[in-house]
Amino acid sequence: MARNASPACAVVAIFSRGDRLLVIKRSATVRAPNLFCFPGGMIEEGETPEIALRREMNEELNINATAVREIWQSYTPKGTRLHWWTATSNELERVFPNPDEVASYAFLTMDEILAMDDVLVSNQVFFETIRSGELAVEELFT
Repeated sequence: MARNASPACAVVAIFSRGDRLLVIKRSATVRAPNLFCFPGGMIEEGETPEIALRREMNEELNINATAVREIWQSYTPKGTRLHWWTATSNELERVFPNPDEVASYAFLTMDEILAMDDVLVSNQVFFETIRSGELAVEELFT
């Protein structure tokens, strides 16, 4: 995949375990504090989304992760391009969130996530895309 030099790009990681998806609650000290979302972060200059995903999962959750497949792209309200990837890790049972970035994490069903009021806007748009049929729910489960 081509390198992504834009500072306005980020990667989102979707980990599944059975019918549940890994969501994090952002720490109080980061942008969009205390909101729930999928883990991820900015793609640094010279990184591919796959490399950024691996780095961000190490920084946020202290796990080694592998990007599997890009399933969607979108833009945040501020214009950041998001690359949505399914991902895997053999370390999902041993997640140790970095408290500077992640307050907590959980594996939740889509219904549980959809019932939450405090979900990051970009993640709400993601689920609206699934509801509309533009993206198949099966794409989330690797």
